[in-house]
This record gives sequence, C-alpha cells and structure tokens, in this order.
Amino acid sequence: MQEELGIAAVPLTFLFRSQIRNQIESENVTTYLARQEGPFDFCRREISEVRFWSHEDIDAALGSGLLTPNFEEEWGRYLEWSRSNVSSEKERVGLCAGDSSPDVLARLSRP
Repeated sequence: MQEELGIAAVPLTFLFRSQIRNQIESENVTTYLARQEGPFDFCRREISEVRFWSHEDIDAALGSGLLTPNFEEEWGRYLEWSRSNVSSEKERVGLCAGDSSPDVLARLSRP
C-alpha cells in the first residue's frame, strides 16, 4: 500500500487466505481489511485513476473485461466470506473490534 498508494501505518485485519490457480498464473492470496479515506499519493505514470468502488459498481463490471479474472475470483471469495462474517444489520457493518485490530464498526451512508 505504501508503494502503490502512499498509505503507511494503517491497521490491517486479516480476513482469509485463498489460492487462485488458472492457465496464466498461480497466486497465494491473503486478504485483509483496511479503512482509509485518503489522501492517496500514487504514480500517475503507472496508475491512471484511484477511486472507491461500491458493491454495485463492482457487480456491474463483472464479466465486462474491465476487471481481471483474478480480481473477479477474489471478489466472489470475499462475498462468500462476508455472508458468514458480517453483521446482517443493513445500516451497520461489524467485522472486528479491539486493541490489536482496527475498530471497523461503522455506519454506512446510504444515498
């Protein structure tokens, strides 16, 4: 995160490990949760845009070729994980809290 987005010292919460295997590559993936609203400092020669994506934005882009196959697979695994680990209250998401993990209990703004 430091190299790509200029983000340092942000607490990470481990979510899950997975393996992605396909004809092109093989990846061992560890997925973490981090909360950061910016600002972001990125190399504009390498990255054209940094923005937040909603669940709806990602779902709409699935299968369009805009996202990599590995991201699409990882997104599916995240959704599967979240169904069993996230609060079912519509206006709140609760994943963890405590001294060693970031407190990520937050009200979600709905337009």
